[in-house]
Amino acid sequence: MNSLRMNRMTLSPAVWAAIAPEGIRTYYSGASEGKLVEQAEYRTGSISSQDAAELRAIVEYFEPSVIAEVGTYIGRSTRAMAAGNLSRGEDHLTIYTCDSSNAIQIGPVYGAKVVQHPKTTSTQMFEELYSAAVSVDMFYIDGRLSHQDAGLMKKLNPDALIVLDDFEGIEKGVANASVLLSNTFSQHFLVYPRAGGKTALMVSQRCLQLTPQ
Repeated sequence: MNSLRMNRMTLSPAVWAAIAPEGIRTYYSGASEGKLVEQAEYRTGSISSQDAAELRAIVEYFEPSVIAEVGTYIGRSTRAMAAGNLSRGEDHLTIYTCDSSNAIQIGPVYGAKVVQHPKTTSTQMFEELYSAAVSVDMFYIDGRLSHQDAGLMKKLNPDALIVLDDFEGIEKGVANASVLLSNTFSQHFLVYPRAGGKTALMVSQRCLQLTPQ
């Protein structure tokens, strides 16, 4: 008798349908991003409004309590993740976020606790979090990871949800998935972006459940 064999292309649409069964709602920040861009020493660019909307939906569904973000810039992704926590109220989400190029203070973000690490690499922030015995529920990666980063992420939580930006072609999201899947997070399931999107997820097999409905 044959086994039921499913691949990433088959399961990815089902995962997105579970995350947002009624579709991804439009996300609007409302922050004065122009003034924040003026503070940038190095303009790296922000995620699109669609990416931000998907990011909010991911946080709404999985309800992480601790997020580690690589790539703060002007905080659009930070605000999107914080907006996904609004239904739980304040004091339910802490976001640690680093930016190796800039030191922009992004200000309040929908009641979430935000701990910025300006002019700090991902490796440096992960090392600090590990030294402080922080357990991370979700990583949001908008920067290039090294194999050292991958090892530190596993120490911070081997079953964490990982969200990757720029997952298309030969962009950094694809390269980061290769680094993570090659060894440290080989037991995670890769979820491809929605049609036209660039946001991919890596979900631990421990977090997958079959339900009767």
